[in-house]
Amino acid sequence: MQRFVLVDHSVVSVGGHHLEYADHVLNTAADMGYEPILVSNRAATDVGGAGFRLHPIYRHGVWGFIAFPKLYGALKAVERTLGRRGGADQTPVTTHDSNNRAGIWSRVKSSIVHLYDKRRRVAFAQDTMRLLDSLGVRQGDVFFLPTLGAVELHALLDVFSRCSDAKQAQWHLLFRRDISVDSRSAAETRRMRQALARVRTAFAGWPIHFYTDTEELSAAYAALDQMPFQTLPIPHTRPKRDGNAGRKNGLRIAYIGDARVEKGFHRLPVIVDALSSQAAGGERLRFVFQANYGTPNREQQVVAAQAALQRWIPDLVELITEPLTSEQYWDMLAASDIVLLPYEPQAYRARSSGIFVEALAVGRPVIVPAGTWMATQLSTIQGASQAVTEPARDEIGLIYNDVTEVPELLNHMIAHYATFRRHAEAFAPQWRARHNSLRLISMLSDNTAGELQPGSAL
Repeated sequence: MQRFVLVDHSVVSVGGHHLEYADHVLNTAADMGYEPILVSNRAATDVGGAGFRLHPIYRHGVWGFIAFPKLYGALKAVERTLGRRGGADQTPVTTHDSNNRAGIWSRVKSSIVHLYDKRRRVAFAQDTMRLLDSLGVRQGDVFFLPTLGAVELHALLDVFSRCSDAKQAQWHLLFRRDISVDSRSAAETRRMRQALARVRTAFAGWPIHFYTDTEELSAAYAALDQMPFQTLPIPHTRPKRDGNAGRKNGLRIAYIGDARVEKGFHRLPVIVDALSSQAAGGERLRFVFQANYGTPNREQQVVAAQAALQRWIPDLVELITEPLTSEQYWDMLAASDIVLLPYEPQAYRARSSGIFVEALAVGRPVIVPAGTWMATQLSTIQGASQAVTEPARDEIGLIYNDVTEVPELLNHMIAHYATFRRHAEAFAPQWRARHNSLRLISMLSDNTAGELQPGSAL
């Protein structure tokens, strides 16, 4: 039996999209005749027993520094201190002094990050060697790595240079992070370009295949070194589930996922404030927000937003502060009427959102920011339709240009909710036909030119 080995060093515990992704893919791989194996972070000792064999091997996840919360917290404290205008006595400092401090900190931080990335590269390579020593490599094995960056790619190539047996397997590498967003983007782009050049020059004959999960990311990565990148579907979708009674019991407006700034959690209090008078006036709205922290070090804007939301009565605002299991997550989504995704556009310009994909898969209307992959998807689905008075015939979501527009758009969606919901549920089967794990694995298999034949499903 051929093996399908999904390697994700960011699977650390029950709950979260990394495990959800792996669970969907591996269960489908098993149905298609593969032996499914999950290779995870060392912390993920509680995710086995779900139809696949577990190997918890990797020391570091995708988050880099925040895998070390004490070190990360210390660095952020230094950053805040150097950026403060005035010391303990609040004596003002000049703009020149402030700029000098910021410049010094930027150089120090860059050096620390560089050293840490080197350490992470070595660790990822060592852990991958342990994996290959443990499992061995068989002809026709499929290794699928759905959470990678430039550091991990360089580490993987370091392993290939020392382990020629790895060439017997098929290596499918998926990159889901935007390479042109944050302050580290220049370094990440440079490292990625160097890694792709290594592939082209030193590993040209190797069975290595490159992917992203949006067309925009595929174009951006391919432009770095003219290496072909294909776009994979997003597999963690499920059919429609009945989880609420609709408008007769009031509408549940949901924020689902980690409480993070890049996901716009800090914007939620303003939205609730704007609609709270309606809810008090008998509209029977209910806000249900997942509010657990997705990283070890808490962002101050998120902490402040959670405190602001806690002042509302539970009948209006319900905060879910613990991580959800897969079933709890899907139950929450099924019980939602409107899914609010107030993401920061810069962070999600080309990057996908699993929550967006899942909301459309179960037929829930969404509200998303302009300038994001989500908005592009909605615009393609809906054509040129825009909400004016009545929803257009295919309208399943609304797009805002500024977060201050969200209350007004919510009002519009609430007023015409039955129509939006009907459209969203009618579209859901088309969306699930596009995004599912069977289609993903079939695409991987197609790229191996018929070498993989684990079962009749192919």
